[in-house]
Amino acid sequence: MALHWQVILFLRIHQYNCLAHSNLYSKPAKFTSAMAKDRTTSFSHVMLDDQFALADGVKMGVTYFLPTQKGRRRPPLVFLHGSFHSAWCWAEHFMPYFAHEGYPCVALSLRGTGEEEASKVKIDQHVDDVLYFLEQLNRHVTAKKKMWKSDDAMRLFFEFISNEFRSGCNDGYIAPVIIAHSFGGLVAMKLLERLSIANGQTTKETPLMSTMALLNSVPPSGITKMSLRALRRNPAKGWRIMRGLAMKRAVSDANLCRSLFFDQDIPPDELEKYLARFERDSKVTMDMRDLTKKLPILKSDSNGRSTCLDALLHPPLVLGGEDDYIVDSDAVEETARFLSPKSTDRDKHGCNLVLVKDAVHDVMLARCWRDVAKEIELWLSGFVSETEDAHLPQ
Repeated sequence: MALHWQVILFLRIHQYNCLAHSNLYSKPAKFTSAMAKDRTTSFSHVMLDDQFALADGVKMGVTYFLPTQKGRRRPPLVFLHGSFHSAWCWAEHFMPYFAHEGYPCVALSLRGTGEEEASKVKIDQHVDDVLYFLEQLNRHVTAKKKMWKSDDAMRLFFEFISNEFRSGCNDGYIAPVIIAHSFGGLVAMKLLERLSIANGQTTKETPLMSTMALLNSVPPSGITKMSLRALRRNPAKGWRIMRGLAMKRAVSDANLCRSLFFDQDIPPDELEKYLARFERDSKVTMDMRDLTKKLPILKSDSNGRSTCLDALLHPPLVLGGEDDYIVDSDAVEETARFLSPKSTDRDKHGCNLVLVKDAVHDVMLARCWRDVAKEIELWLSGFVSETEDAHLPQ
């Protein structure tokens, strides 16, 4: 079986290399060449861009990285981006890094970003799309026989997960881990509601998600409260945040973009590259009136703790950057409190809160990315090793 998979993987790598140098490769050349040039080349992985058909027929852009080593029993990592971004932001550093460590990775371009156009979307649409992807992944993994056809999108990713965690491993499947940044954190917190037994959901033999890591996440009370707090404490800074995000000036003003998302010493050519992608991915607008009625904080107790934590199998991670211009420490603490259980249940779940020194908002792109990735890897190793130990021969 191991040799069989090595042959398949070799053929898939060869297929990718042929596609990447031909006109059949679907990723626009201006993005493909830039990403390939900037990505750390020492990591060992297979990378592909693809499209995934959602329940309503809309095609969602996906980028996935597969480790070349087998049998390491790592859960799939599903990456969710924030505003002005799409799947590409995880492909620069994070996905090559984690694929090298044995984690199969996939980043989703949420509705309206990437090559898929939409003028306005609602938070529930994003949650629907992520949930549908997780359901399809679960469906393929738990199937007793292969369900995909030769031309199915995402076939290689589903094949890898199914073969790695089902064939010969029996009950060794580790459910996906959500890693979400900024606004993607709101989507992840809303996903908790959908998966919660407390909200009437039934338990699944194979869960759709095991836990989540929220990086510089918009807090459960949303961005308005956080923005008003910034205006009150530092009007000039608050105005820059409002101008850059609400008015979308950060996609055209290099200095403003640098202040909000990056280090001050980011190379100009790198900043220009990201600005071009921000402009493409900022055309969609979130329905803020609808969002206000559905904020995650509305599903919390009197202490601001989520009532849907039963959907998590392992303690979540809340990570904040000490130099984040957008998400302040109050917002990070609010998110950590939201994902922390009552004190009597702390031994069962708990919440890992980490503040990274010198980390700015775009932790996956800025120079702090490796420090942040190591914190995530350390957190993952805690429950991944526990799962591995549980399946060792007694």
